[in-house]
Amino acid sequence: MKKPAKVVLSVVFVLAVIASVGLVYLANQLEPDVERGKPVPDVTLTAFDGSALPLASLRGKVVLLEFWTST
Repeated sequence: MKKPAKVVLSVVFVLAVIASVGLVYLANQLEPDVERGKPVPDVTLTAFDGSALPLASLRGKVVLLEFWTST
């Protein structure tokens, strides 16, 4: 590997470490909106067929929510 490439790679690595440490620090400073073992706020999600699905209708069941987006 050429010397300039090593320098760039080192700088990118150091910046990534600094960013990671900063994000962990900020995440620890925030108070969670929901405490473990407490009910979550009721939200209504839209199902793939367009129907409304209130989270309260699933009370007592295991629910996995995965939020993702695409452009």
